[in-house]
Amino acid sequence: MVGSPPAPLCGAGSRKASRLHLKPRTALATFALTAAVACGGEASAAVTIDQAPILHVVRTSDLLTSKNVELPSGALTASQLAQNFQHSGSATRAQVRLLLAGGFRSSAISAFEGPGRMTWTSSAAELGSPAQACRAVAPQARLDARSLSPPGDHTAISPDTNVPHSRIVTYTPPHAGWAGGVEIVTCAGDYVYVLRDIGKPAAIVTQQRVEALLTRVIARTG
Repeated sequence: MVGSPPAPLCGAGSRKASRLHLKPRTALATFALTAAVACGGEASAAVTIDQAPILHVVRTSDLLTSKNVELPSGALTASQLAQNFQHSGSATRAQVRLLLAGGFRSSAISAFEGPGRMTWTSSAAELGSPAQACRAVAPQARLDARSLSPPGDHTAISPDTNVPHSRIVTYTPPHAGWAGGVEIVTCAGDYVYVLRDIGKPAAIVTQQRVEALLTRVIARTG
């Protein structure tokens, strides 16, 4: 929901959390950011965060049979997005650098579990321009292929001919029954989108379902 407080900048135990102040009748929130260097290099300053990316991630109504993991539901800084998406400190810092280089403005993330042993992760980052968003697609796919692969999986990256301007990352397990899945990274307008579906076994994940859901999210206007 718009206005929900985001996660602390440097993890749940940080003493230097962000402070949220909503402006009446606007879709903007002002964050006082601190501990910038530790969180990826963003300068300590008051930054206006656009709430629009919330519309551009998967929501509960998109996955009625899945459980919302309840990641931070408000608009996020680059550091906050990376901390909730990546699994290591080095990957978190790399994603922050990538987003800031693209003229980062705002972002949002959501995640869901089930049915079965399936997890969905959806993110949208608003960058400085359509060109900057599209330039971020391939580096984001390469970063995720390195940092987010289930243990033992073979990763491959290729264009997805069914989704314009995209890269698809496939995670193929070495044995039946192991975890694997699909991630699609694409751009539309000023946004770079990531939709990731990992299942155990990998056979419960289908590329067509990920493509269809991502296409629906991109087309959503409200």
